[in-house]
Amino acid sequence: MSLTTILNEEISLELGIFFETILDNIRTYDSTKETALKQRMIIIGKVTEYMRQFPQRSTDARLLAEGMRAEKWTDDIISTNYIAYKEYRRLLSGAPEYCQVAEAASVSHLQELSKNEDKTIVYDALQFLKRNGKMPSVKKLQAHKQKWCNNKFEHKGGGARSSSSSHSLPSSSSAKPNPPAPSYPAPQTGQETGMKNITKDAEFDVINASDTTIDTTAETIDTDVPLSADEITRKNVDALVELIEVLNTDFVSFDPKCISKLKPYRYQLEALVSAAERQIKPPTHYA
Repeated sequence: MSLTTILNEEISLELGIFFETILDNIRTYDSTKETALKQRMIIIGKVTEYMRQFPQRSTDARLLAEGMRAEKWTDDIISTNYIAYKEYRRLLSGAPEYCQVAEAASVSHLQELSKNEDKTIVYDALQFLKRNGKMPSVKKLQAHKQKWCNNKFEHKGGGARSSSSSHSLPSSSSAKPNPPAPSYPAPQTGQETGMKNITKDAEFDVINASDTTIDTTAETIDTDVPLSADEITRKNVDALVELIEVLNTDFVSFDPKCISKLKPYRYQLEALVSAAERQIKPPTHYA
């Protein structure tokens, strides 16, 4: 329970009166805390992209990694913030209307938006921002993803749910009102490109084994026959692909220990990259 949610609980009159004396301080603290977290996300994102862009600068990567560790930024913090940063960059580089969403969204908002395959949630969040001057809560974003609410983030079957508590956060005369959101034109039907620009990158479709059609006419392989060198290599590639799918490449790209272990195999890795980029030419049939 955070300080800002205490007043939503059943509290005594005395505590309610006391809370009014520190309410402005709590709001200021919350505002500055969200700003600091957003700036941390941007720092982590830019640092990570720098190290990915210049992997040969190992000394720079080591210094930057040590600097982030000194800030008590764990690997999990770095990974989740980089995911949020990529969503932030996608919003800024997409349709101009969504820049407002990128700036108004917190790190938690951006992390939640990055999980949604259906990017109409961004348009709905933009309309909510225009109406209310703030982003919908993370819980409302999650409800939108599960189809538990409509495009106005109101729970289906009765509009917006009201709080079960009789207490509400008192307004303060000295508190600054939420500024109205700038009026952006809604994207037209023919502007679907803007929405497509926000689609998540670096995601791959996983083929379920149950969806794979098995050719029952294929020749049965005799298990007593030893595999050839080519067949062993193909099996090793299958194992490598499974490892890559679960490997945290964002972390590996700037961790000094991982980099030092990979350096002796630089030639082999470059050969694999070249093979992945090579286009397979179809066989030429002769009459």
